[in-house]
Amino acid sequence: MKKLRKRAFDEAWKRVLKPYFWEFLDFYFPHISEEIDKKKTYVFLDKELEKIVRASTSKSRRVDKLVKIYLKDQQEVWLLIHVEVQTYKDIEFAQRMYSYHYRIYDRYQKPVSSLAILADNNKNFRPRGFKLSAFGKVYVNFEFETCKILDWKGKEKELENMKNPFATVTLASLKAYERKQTERYEWKRILTRLLYEKGYEKQTILDLYHFIDSIMVLEDEQEIKYHEEIVKYEEGKKMVYITTAERIGMQKGIKEGMQKGIRLALKIKYGKEGLKAMDIIEKFKTLDTLGKVEELLEEPLSFEEFLQEMERF
Repeated sequence: MKKLRKRAFDEAWKRVLKPYFWEFLDFYFPHISEEIDKKKTYVFLDKELEKIVRASTSKSRRVDKLVKIYLKDQQEVWLLIHVEVQTYKDIEFAQRMYSYHYRIYDRYQKPVSSLAILADNNKNFRPRGFKLSAFGKVYVNFEFETCKILDWKGKEKELENMKNPFATVTLASLKAYERKQTERYEWKRILTRLLYEKGYEKQTILDLYHFIDSIMVLEDEQEIKYHEEIVKYEEGKKMVYITTAERIGMQKGIKEGMQKGIRLALKIKYGKEGLKAMDIIEKFKTLDTLGKVEELLEEPLSFEEFLQEMERF
């Protein structure tokens, strides 16, 4: 099985949470969203959160975002919302949610609402609270709000028709777990096209594209195929927004550079006859395979032996 680049779930979520926080609440926690005065802006309390995180004894215990909002009663009350995005089953999750909830309240003495997005792939993982008891009495009964991404499974058409950016985020999160590369490729292509069809602004298209690209990882040849298709699609739409994907461009540049180096090495080692091998080498799509060709050129092989070894790639 070919090794894929690591999916960056946490970074992807953090990129879309801050600029689209109202949309985040509207989509996942509408009952909370209705209680907020959105005429007053929200404030992300990164420095305050850092002090809470620094006090923790474990690096794995962290809160993604801490936000100050205002309620509709016009009171300037800090409502600190603890937003946590998990992409794996964490048996200490509920305890960690309580720990941060308490630390936030203890330090700032403000009402705290703890929210969690459960983006893991385990349908049975549904923590909702944390209890501490002794001598037959419950001393702590902490509850928090959750939203399970998997609950949207089977509602793909509904998500496709929603304009809220987190409909796209949710659909991409669901399809990131597709086992078949062909299925994941097809959904990545569909989701990227939907960014234009939904009529998003340029920056929203860019932000959602980066989210999709960060979690829907493909093999090298499929990544290049996907990128080339998006280039053609954008040219047809006359909207060149996302085809400056630096990572893909860099990969193609590296590939071309390796091919030129191999061509030169073949000519030096085997003369003009050696260049005949380029017809085969140019069909190799991954950087790993080209790296194996470079290593093979360092071996003391005749041209015929070199060709025979390449047939194994």
